[in-house]
Order: sequence, then structure tokens, then C-alpha cells
Amino acid sequence: MILLGSVAVATAETKLKGELDGLFAFPQTWETTQAQIEKLYGGEKNEKIKWLTQDRTRAKFSRRLYLDAEIDLTLIEGKVPVEEVIVDFADGKINLITLSIFNRGDGGTLPRQEFERRLKLVGAMLSKGLAGKAMEIKADKQQGLLAE
Repeated sequence: MILLGSVAVATAETKLKGELDGLFAFPQTWETTQAQIEKLYGGEKNEKIKWLTQDRTRAKFSRRLYLDAEIDLTLIEGKVPVEEVIVDFADGKINLITLSIFNRGDGGTLPRQEFERRLKLVGAMLSKGLAGKAMEIKADKQQGLLAE
């Protein structure tokens, strides 16, 4: 079994904690199954993830899965808050992870310097884990790229 991370209920009833470093523990990430994700991140009642498809090929982690509770999602040992993560599965294992460290509509306001700090930390983490170099891709509405 691969240790993916930890999820614990915080002291306040309306605050759940979700450390997601284990989702990015490459190369083991690509061997992770739906059952492992559910067991390690779902909680007793599967309250920290939402399956987006009936066949459980797509899962969502989000700060705002519920109206009455917020999930404190983080990466890099709690240094980077995360808005949302979408995990896609193929042949029973993780195939694609879409990470959102900030959404203007959902995340409120964020100073540019803080956004750049988060982006730099996540870029370094992914570059190291994937043994590659992170590249910045600017939004370009004419090309259909709405996000950076």
C-alpha cells in the first residue's frame, strides 16, 4: 500500500483538514487506485472528496464541497493552500491531476506576491517530482487558454 498523505478532522465542526502532498508523491502517484484515494482521503463518510462520475473515474477535492463546512486543503507540508484538485483515473489508476492553487472567483482576493510565491513552490515541487522543468503558460483567450 502506498502512503498518500493524511486527512484529519480539525477541532471545529465546520473545518476539515486535507493535506494533499501524497497525491504528488511521484512516481507512486501513477499506481494509486480509486480505493486508495477513497480510503486515505475520503474520511469515514467519504466527506473530503466528491466522485464526479458514477464509475468513479473522476474525483474532486475542493475547499468548498459543502455550504456549511470548509476543507483546509494544502500542499508542501501546509505551505501552499489549494482551492481544488481534480483527479482522473484510467485503467483503475491515477492518469491526470488538475491542480488549482487559486481561483479568482472562489478564492476571493490574493496579493500578486503571494500568488507568485505559491506558484514558485508548486512549480519546484512538480519539477522535482516529475524530473522535468515547470513552464509558465500565459492565458491567451484567442488560443482558448483561459488560465495561467
